[in-house]
Amino acid sequence: MEPKKIGQILVESGLITNKQLAEALKSGSEQKNKRLGTILVEKGFAKEEDIAKTLACQLNLPYVEILERVVTTEAMSLVSEKLALKYNIMPLYIEKGKFIIAMSDPLNLYALNDVRFASNLEIRPVISTVTEITMAIKKHYNFALPIEHLMKDVERDKSLMVVREVETTKDVSELIKKSKTPPIIKMVDSIIINGVENKASDIHIEPHKSIVKLRMRIDGLLRDITQIPKWVQASIVSRIKIMANMDIAERRLPQDGRIKVILEGRELDLRVSTLPTQYGEKVVMRVLDTQESILTLDDIGLDGSRKEELKDTLSKPQGIVLVSGPTGSGKTSSLYAMINQVKNDRLNIVTLEDPIEYELKEVNQVHINEKAGLSFAYCLRSILRQDPDVIFVGEMRDAETTNISFKASITGHLVFSTVHTLDAVSSITRLKNMDIPPYLIASGLNGIMAQRLVRKICNLCREEYSPSDDDLKKISTWTNEEKEIALYRGKGCKKCGYTGYMGRIGIFELMVIDKKIREMIASGAHEEEIREVVISRGMVSMSDDGMKKVVEGITTLEELKRVIGIKRDVISAGSELSEEVSQMKDICPWCSKSIGPNLQKCTYCDRPLIFKCLSCNRKTQPAWKLCPFCGTSLKKPLEDNTLTIFG
Repeated sequence: MEPKKIGQILVESGLITNKQLAEALKSGSEQKNKRLGTILVEKGFAKEEDIAKTLACQLNLPYVEILERVVTTEAMSLVSEKLALKYNIMPLYIEKGKFIIAMSDPLNLYALNDVRFASNLEIRPVISTVTEITMAIKKHYNFALPIEHLMKDVERDKSLMVVREVETTKDVSELIKKSKTPPIIKMVDSIIINGVENKASDIHIEPHKSIVKLRMRIDGLLRDITQIPKWVQASIVSRIKIMANMDIAERRLPQDGRIKVILEGRELDLRVSTLPTQYGEKVVMRVLDTQESILTLDDIGLDGSRKEELKDTLSKPQGIVLVSGPTGSGKTSSLYAMINQVKNDRLNIVTLEDPIEYELKEVNQVHINEKAGLSFAYCLRSILRQDPDVIFVGEMRDAETTNISFKASITGHLVFSTVHTLDAVSSITRLKNMDIPPYLIASGLNGIMAQRLVRKICNLCREEYSPSDDDLKKISTWTNEEKEIALYRGKGCKKCGYTGYMGRIGIFELMVIDKKIREMIASGAHEEEIREVVISRGMVSMSDDGMKKVVEGITTLEELKRVIGIKRDVISAGSELSEEVSQMKDICPWCSKSIGPNLQKCTYCDRPLIFKCLSCNRKTQPAWKLCPFCGTSLKKPLEDNTLTIFG
């Protein structure tokens, strides 16, 4: 039986129509050098990924997404960049004497023969798309260079000066000797310089069975940079430990250290952490440029109306302003911008930080040192005797610190701090869980700003594209307009590391505590009740703010999905949700009789009045058509008291 052709498979799977296939075949007869799949993609009849997966099915070969896969140096050394570009192939790894390579056209016998001749190994092809292979070639051959090339990339006039370097007194002379050889010193210096030049926030040195991977967190995401030979692993780790004044003889326990270096006149702090793993110690260096310019409220990404709202909140002489979000969401940068906003010669501003990330002029900054007994709570009690006007508390991580902060806020101090919660309203619940009395929260809190960081589209390779039907549906739901809309994305260039993104910007939701909200907090209102009110009164959610930045061409829908997640229905704070909330009465949805507010069960039919969305597991009301927390469409509750979801 003759195997099915790829065009027939695509038609049978519903990916293209017979008419589209016929048109592509006609074009193929006129363009002899082009394959059918390429023509279908060029005409917009099918996606590259669909063609590649269909080809994999036809040839019974694996389909592989190769951009995030580890590519070994050994495999890359067997195929030159010129050969990889010529045949659009990407060497991956060698397994049991077989050379695994990614190909967009595994039927190209010339490519298979040339690679077999170059490697002298049996070839096992896997299938990927032309675009992914091209990007992988650019990424690995240009950026994941062998470490010696990375060292050559550092300009000769650039040198790294370690401000303090202390040797251990233990008998580890051999390790010290190896770690102080010029090649190892240059290698470690090159890694740090490369990280600073790429504006990496963290540098990861990760040991594996046969290699050591060097990765850097750039714009919030880890990026593979290169692979380091296994035999230099111990020397590199020892060198970093000596620079960080750590115990190089101790390899069984995690350690923390600090390196202060000067690069081209800039003073940098590196916070070093080691962790014992199966294949040796993993090292992470966090890069802190203490002299970097501080952002202002105009720089962080707030739009005009909410920026003015925040400025009004900051202008109050006392109270607490919280910034919430997970680690790495830019909370500290936003707080620094707020301090810049309120700073003047008449104010005494004191900060408690762990660590001090930036130097603030005319601000008294205190570095927390838990090991020395210098905790947030201890320092906070001390600085209250220093006549402060504004207090910056790095994090409300315990009940004692939080309690002192709130008491300070109602005795004439303006307090800034952070809290680890997912959104603005849930911060109130977090404070209650730390045993802060509701009356104290209500009287002390001025506002809460929740935020995330999304990557910005690279301006150098920014291009316009037409969104898919699914994406267009999400956008039109948000804009309330069903029409064609142009979106933007980054094509990928050398400057942005072929990611299509460069730099980050914040997306926010700002909850200002007014009289109504204070009354609700003081009376012990549930989180869901407070959320209903603030959304109905026009609070712009993070998803709405993010969608606005997508439509404006600042970021992409894919990036917004990655950071906060977007459900099938994205709702606008001021439209459909507000209608649903405003129409809600104290009526039982089961028996339609009037009942009292805030009941768990109906007093007439004894059925429950609190329901949960099966998508996000938060409490919802049966009158809602949409879940206000995740935007999922909801059906009427069934007799088993659950909510079902469309789709």
